[in-house]
Amino acid sequence: PTDAPFELHLEHTMTALYNSIQGLVPASRGRTIEFIAPHAGSGTSTLIREFAKVVAVKLKKSVLLLDADTHAPTLAKEFNFEQQEGWDSVFDRRERIESVLHPVEGSRLTVSQLLVSESTQPLLFESSQFKGMLNRLKETFDLILIDAPPATQYAEGLVLSSKVDGVVMVLAAEETRWQVVEDVQRRLNMIGGNVVGALLNKQRFHIPKTIYKRI
Repeated sequence: PTDAPFELHLEHTMTALYNSIQGLVPASRGRTIEFIAPHAGSGTSTLIREFAKVVAVKLKKSVLLLDADTHAPTLAKEFNFEQQEGWDSVFDRRERIESVLHPVEGSRLTVSQLLVSESTQPLLFESSQFKGMLNRLKETFDLILIDAPPATQYAEGLVLSSKVDGVVMVLAAEETRWQVVEDVQRRLNMIGGNVVGALLNKQRFHIPKTIYKRI
């Protein structure tokens, strides 16, 4: 199949990323990792979904993927599930956490959407209940991945960074200016975020099509 080389490359890249996270974020149980980009359109949601799939399906690890971007949620459409309650219901009405978790059939991947109001989201991330819930979920999942909203547009992802074990910045190749990257990293460090690395997404290879076909 024509897509086989790309899929193999993707699998190797995602496996290497997982191994790097294991080395950079020591833990006796599960790890919580936030993916965040400076700007919208950097491909964060696509990248974190593919990473979650490779870790769950190929590496056989139990993974929870949380869509924390309430401004532009994508997870329910991609995985075809419905979720009526938000994570705040787990704390406000003492709902069971299982009510907002959706296992993906045939894999060790579970997905969820935050589904809270813009006014509630920062308060939820700052609460001790949220950090406590993440710690309890570590006992069930090897890896908890959080898709955060873009850092230069919304504050929630910055607030969340201090509640997770590690932060991976997603940068759009040839689009994200280094001054913006430095500013976002500085703000993450100031709030207590542990930036463990950056991923360069949307790389372009400037090769003439006639030559590219021969490679």
